[in-house]
Amino acid sequence: MDHSHIGAWNIRGLNDPLKQKEVLSFIRSQKLSLVGIVETKVRSENFDKTVRFCFPTQWASIHNGSNDRVSRIIVAWNALDVTVDIIFSSSQLVVVKVLSADQKLFYVSFVYGHNSVVDRRSLWIDMKTMALSIGNAPWIQLGDFNVVRNPTERLMGFDRGASDEFNACLDSVGMDDMPSKGFWFTWSNKRSGLGDNKSKLDRVLINAGWLDGFPESEAVFLAPGISDHCSCVVTIFPDTPKRSPFKFFHFWMKHGQFKELVASSWAEPVMGNSCKRLSTKLQRLKPVLRKFNTQFFSKIGQRVSQVREELSHVQALCYQTPHDSSLQELEKELHMKFISPSAAEESFKKQKSRVQWLALGDKNTRFFHQKLKTHCLRNKILSLENSHGVRLTDPKEVKEEILGYYVGLLGTPFAQRRDAYQILRLTVEQRLTAAMKEALTCVVSEAEIKSAMWSIKGDKAPGPDGLVRPGFVLLLEACPLLVVGFNRSVSPVLLGCMGLPSGF
Repeated sequence: MDHSHIGAWNIRGLNDPLKQKEVLSFIRSQKLSLVGIVETKVRSENFDKTVRFCFPTQWASIHNGSNDRVSRIIVAWNALDVTVDIIFSSSQLVVVKVLSADQKLFYVSFVYGHNSVVDRRSLWIDMKTMALSIGNAPWIQLGDFNVVRNPTERLMGFDRGASDEFNACLDSVGMDDMPSKGFWFTWSNKRSGLGDNKSKLDRVLINAGWLDGFPESEAVFLAPGISDHCSCVVTIFPDTPKRSPFKFFHFWMKHGQFKELVASSWAEPVMGNSCKRLSTKLQRLKPVLRKFNTQFFSKIGQRVSQVREELSHVQALCYQTPHDSSLQELEKELHMKFISPSAAEESFKKQKSRVQWLALGDKNTRFFHQKLKTHCLRNKILSLENSHGVRLTDPKEVKEEILGYYVGLLGTPFAQRRDAYQILRLTVEQRLTAAMKEALTCVVSEAEIKSAMWSIKGDKAPGPDGLVRPGFVLLLEACPLLVVGFNRSVSPVLLGCMGLPSGF
């Protein structure tokens, strides 16, 4: 699938010709294939006349006016890009099944929740019913839910009970917010001064099936324009295969061969100064650990499932023939064989999802899997707005824009720079004492290195080398000479960087 765009907008009434024009402009400017317009206030008898001015000629459309005298939700699509079938319709929810041009199937819900807490409860029931019907298929919901999830999403007047009901529904259907860009507050009452109020009423929700099927997608909330609600555009990008960077995983350290493998690699001699030797040994260790991971932990999920099936089969046989000692021994063997990869799988998903508040023993691997994919999606830069206000989606253009920004920020020719040292002397009154200078430039001791490394939390994000605190700690414990090498490598660099002008 090439770049595909889905839009939603609470227009606050579609009978005005100016708003009809703005909807058409929104569709064309954002190159939408599918759109949901909510709070249309269009009477069913006026629907055909109204849509002629809102959507391009080749587009098809449906509405939920049969459920109400006034159409609250209108769904329209480009029949050349997608095939759409309506699955469910109510006054607050329209669900369609979409088949893209490249034969990818997914479900889209357009939502316009009622203002009343009581009236919205039927929406939560409908969402739960649809979740059972859709199952694990890709599903995305977007629109105006008329409720926030937490106090940070509203400036004034937070309703805890309404928020709890909404969050409970999302937990039940297995959906969470898609990472988004643009406006945080999506609705404003357009008042000034103390009467101003803003909320995040519009949002995009996705399930685990969407994360599996469309890992390269994002939502952008645009300026509200003629409405009091922001419009929203979801972009589905084509998959771009990338080589995953090196990462150190905690569960490696529990394997019996790990320390021996690390010590063997580290013991091989390397020529050069201390810094060169340290860097070379760390780089040399990475392919060794990659091979180690492939040999013992590749496709860990499949390994766990396979052993689980074998264990279940043998346990069923033991139940049929309870006195068969050979089956009993095989059951014990498979049980022990199952524990290690199962724990490794859970540790792997917890580390990659970086969910710090859930204990490791909960065995909630489905939860970890969804959080992991949401975290990866949030960390991706799929689009970027340049200095001219143009949104870039081509990966090469995004890369060049980022590079150009920092070249402009940091790459100013030296002759054009002001004398930073003189500026500091004029603006900073306090000076370092002799004792402070000595403390800053003294040689870093082995105890200080160890203390610094041991103080880092084990679940912190890895550095550019892919190593996390447990990896370095184990290297320091397994290879004491690393401490000396680290000290000899780092100390001269620190001394050079911390050298201060005389009298400063």
